[in-house]
Amino acid sequence: MGMWLMRADSVPESRGDHKLTTGGIGKTTAAHLAAKLEGFDVIESNASDTRSKRLVEEGVSEVMNNTSLLGFFSGDGKKLDAGKKNIVLIMDEVDGMSAGDRGGVGALAKYCKKTEVPLILICNERRLPKMKPFDHVAMDIQFRRPTVDQVRSRIMTICHREGLKLPPPVVDALIEGSNKDIRQIINMISTAKLDQSAMDFDQGKAMTKAWEKHIVLKPWDICQKMLGGGLFAPSSKATLNDKIELYFNDHEFSYLMIQENYLRCKPMALNNRGYNKREENLKALELFDQAAESISDGDLVDRMIHGPQQQWSLMPTHAIFSTVRPASLIAGQLMGSNFTSWLGNNSKTGKLNRFIHEIHSHMRLRSSGDANEIRQQYLPVLWERMIRRLDIEGKESVSDIIDLMDSYYLTRDDFDAMKELGVGPQDESRIKLETQTKAHFTRTYNQMSHPVPFMKSGNVQAPMKKAKDAPDLEEAIEEEDEGEAEPEEAVDEDKLDLKTDKYVKAAKKKPVKGAKAKATKKAEDENESDAKPKKGRAKAPAAKGKAKK
Repeated sequence: MGMWLMRADSVPESRGDHKLTTGGIGKTTAAHLAAKLEGFDVIESNASDTRSKRLVEEGVSEVMNNTSLLGFFSGDGKKLDAGKKNIVLIMDEVDGMSAGDRGGVGALAKYCKKTEVPLILICNERRLPKMKPFDHVAMDIQFRRPTVDQVRSRIMTICHREGLKLPPPVVDALIEGSNKDIRQIINMISTAKLDQSAMDFDQGKAMTKAWEKHIVLKPWDICQKMLGGGLFAPSSKATLNDKIELYFNDHEFSYLMIQENYLRCKPMALNNRGYNKREENLKALELFDQAAESISDGDLVDRMIHGPQQQWSLMPTHAIFSTVRPASLIAGQLMGSNFTSWLGNNSKTGKLNRFIHEIHSHMRLRSSGDANEIRQQYLPVLWERMIRRLDIEGKESVSDIIDLMDSYYLTRDDFDAMKELGVGPQDESRIKLETQTKAHFTRTYNQMSHPVPFMKSGNVQAPMKKAKDAPDLEEAIEEEDEGEAEPEEAVDEDKLDLKTDKYVKAAKKKPVKGAKAKATKKAEDENESDAKPKKGRAKAPAAKGKAKK
């Protein structure tokens, strides 16, 4: 970050610096320290300040083309430092901009492009949608949460300098209770130093419980804690309820993350057992098999929870079967973690099921099976006679393929669905249809008329109902004779607009040329003139009546 500040004056494209991580590990302190080392004066704004678009444009714009007075004046007999003319603007907790700061993120992103003053933007949640304007205008610097050993070493150093005696188990308890938040740990030991010079384990646990930081862990953190091995180590003091509590931090995704990443673990149950390579692989396979069986049992429990009876009291049981027991079997060294792929696979499964049911609804007049039999028996044969043939023979087979589709009432969309439904040797990736062949097939299909087994009721549009006049309830209501109810107007099917129906094609009118067009127009004009009443005939009876008087 110091190197970035040094070249900020010469590289305008890198004027925005974005630091992101969780809280309490020194992001703001690091920004102030880097600015001080490079001779910059700091102007800071945090979440307690209102940072709407208007205030950002008014306040930040005054800072952008400004310099610090520390470069011109110096107090207490200190020498003048010309380097202090430089200013760095620190915007802390940028992700804390809420609805009251509407437009502030966009205004900051705009200033990152044209500012002459370095901006340091600090946030905890970089992946939020409202942080997207900073994707291409700021450089990301990730601050990783320190390990337990790193935090313990630093805290023990501080305690030694302050004269506070804390044994390592007490420090570990403080680290675990604060979730490695260095700022909170320093506050805790500074409070303890006010009235005592030493602390035993029980006092440390009591302080940790009083200062416990209740945060909701994310699926990534839950997966790391469960599969990392620390919870299930022989020295761990985590109870079964503590492990179940991890599941309830995010009960919708925690077990899915375990199912996605449990095969990436190297179980610590294999350590120091004297197994050779073959025995170790066999034992690992047994552990993975037991974990998979437990996850399957968890799916059965989940079906009872989300089934018709919705037995939500089984949630702790589901936590044990789907998360705690599999992790206890294979926890150890986690070789990286991925986000669950079940969501994407579930969405794809729903789409393919819709394809199957639509194809079955079209083929039901020519087939004798249900949707499952259509998928298992009919589609492999139709795939070979349609898609494979089009791939091998090309344009010559287009007419025969269209005839086969019409015999089963299949549409052009059904052809694409069948191509996507292929698996194994019939996988979509194995077929490379030429662009000219596909264009010729689509063009030929659209030029022809095709049989339709049924008409969708959703294509017929309902007539618009006339809006009734609202009664004036403020005036006196007069008694009226009750008339007979007016019958509803019958819907004339001839007047329905069928232009929106994809199964109905409108016939194109041929243009009329030459004398035929003139004759047609003349005939229409004569018909219109005959339809109009003549003025003289209409007024004749009235003239005769006046003459008799």
